[in-house]
Amino acid sequence: MNTEASNRAPKSQKAAPEPVVLSPTLAAHYLSISRGTLYRLLDINDGPIRSTLLRKRGHERGKRLIYRDSLDTFIQVDRPPQDRDSVCPN
Repeated sequence: MNTEASNRAPKSQKAAPEPVVLSPTLAAHYLSISRGTLYRLLDINDGPIRSTLLRKRGHERGKRLIYRDSLDTFIQVDRPPQDRDSVCPN
């Protein structure tokens, strides 16, 4: 019996860090809405969700990235208040 291997402490597994930005496809999936609805909610259309555009100098196209913290804020702020009448009495 190999006691040396059984006495070793298990290696700590580090969780992957949460992403700071998401692609529009992942952000729409995160909110369970369509990409079209997401684009209407972006700051480029005066919406509450912040985004940025990465592109090379002189290029017209680039990669739109959505800030995850603004998605989380949007979820918290736009959550409807609970209707107290809908709660089932005991």
